[in-house]
Amino acid sequence: MADVQTGTASKGGQKIDHSAMTVNQIFIISLPAIGFVINSPWPLVFTACVMLVGLVFPPLQLFTATYKYIVKPLGLIKPHVIVDDPAPHRFAHLLGGIFLLVACALLFLGYSTIGWIFCWIVIGLAQLNLQAKFCVGCFMYLHLSRVIATHN
Repeated sequence: MADVQTGTASKGGQKIDHSAMTVNQIFIISLPAIGFVINSPWPLVFTACVMLVGLVFPPLQLFTATYKYIVKPLGLIKPHVIVDDPAPHRFAHLLGGIFLLVACALLFLGYSTIGWIFCWIVIGLAQLNLQAKFCVGCFMYLHLSRVIATHN
């Protein structure tokens, strides 16, 4: 069974604080947008590194730590803990990090138009997730896992 809103599978559920994901999305939208405004790839580099390092070493996920140690204790956003499968969210996070790395590489190589397009794809998809609660990466994960299961 899948959650229609997020496209995530309900099996393999764990308690996940979706407010932490909201804070992640805010950073993933804001920092690359700032990079675009100041015409610098460095905020993208930082965002991609935080995203990808956090996937490999979750305790080092700076955006989640910001939620856990600053935002949540100050009561700026209330916790929203639900049972959900974390795998689709990790997959979406991985895709976003890879797209930002590609954007950075293109920007450093002088291909600014296509680099900023990759950046804005990440911003747009994170914004869609934040506002409409529809995670395209999660949706892709769900359908890819179905295709793989069908062929095994």
